[in-house]
Amino acid sequence: MVSFVYRHYCIMYLRSSQPIVINNIIIPIFLLVLFSSSGCYFQSRQTMCKPLEQSIYSRCKQILIEGLKSDSFWACMHAAEGLTQTGDPNIVIQSLSTMLATEGDDQKRCGLAREILRAGDESKISVLVEILSNRESNGRTHAAENLFKVQRIGDLELMIECANDTHNPSLQLWALANLIKSDHMEYLPMLRQFLNSQSTFERAMAAYLLGQLGDKNEIDRIKEGAEQTADLDALFFYNAGVIYLKDSDATEKLKTYLDDENKTIRALSAYTVGSLVICSCQQKLITLLDDREEDVRIRSAHALLSMYNRSTIAGRFGAVGGKDLSVDCTRANIQP
Repeated sequence: MVSFVYRHYCIMYLRSSQPIVINNIIIPIFLLVLFSSSGCYFQSRQTMCKPLEQSIYSRCKQILIEGLKSDSFWACMHAAEGLTQTGDPNIVIQSLSTMLATEGDDQKRCGLAREILRAGDESKISVLVEILSNRESNGRTHAAENLFKVQRIGDLELMIECANDTHNPSLQLWALANLIKSDHMEYLPMLRQFLNSQSTFERAMAAYLLGQLGDKNEIDRIKEGAEQTADLDALFFYNAGVIYLKDSDATEKLKTYLDDENKTIRALSAYTVGSLVICSCQQKLITLLDDREEDVRIRSAHALLSMYNRSTIAGRFGAVGGKDLSVDCTRANIQP
């Protein structure tokens, strides 16, 4: 029985970059492995990454800690995510709980609740559900998006209602993605319909999410949309979609996005590299620790630490296949 339970949580971890929380206790992944008779493994995207030098490791941690004090709200949230996912959730809860208590903007309250929840305080799911249910709030789409990011459905009936709200397509898109990620696969055809939207952004985001939530049958649909898209920023999301579906050509393209002029594209590319453990980009991420943009530095530090942690586990326990479903979808020119 114990073995079955821990294998269950191992599978949860493989499908996510979130720490596993049981009764508000964050369980180190190596303990889950030891308690599972069959083990729980990670797969690097190509080969195991080289160990980080201690100076680089320490610098990455320092960038995330300093980022938690950033004047840029969303950079602060990204630093919080990095700290939680690389083993320091307590500092996140301590720092952000005070901010949440005084924040009046619902969009920012969503970001704060998301990261406190990610760090292990399950009570903050109520903040996201409350905002999602408030038709007068400016944060409803953010609430649906952030529930998706922390893999919580919140209120199933409410999420289904949002998924059918054709008057608010951005909210609808995120609600559909959330339902699909929660194994309500009957909503997958509705998400695919967004590939035919009149909005370039909605088409691109649908492609990105389908890459996270669909299978290899999505590749041709996504590539067809990319061929008809002239918007360079939108093309990133199309390419990222097929990257998650393990398309080798798109993976090579991702490396060029790390040098993109758009700072958000550079940051998202670094995040994607870390999520998929693309070891061939490790040295480039190290150079991005000196990027002129704070958020790029934060995302690169997070990626390097994430790749280091996963490669270390793989090296100790072996590696088998597994699809990482972590995702951070944002407009290329609008935060978050």
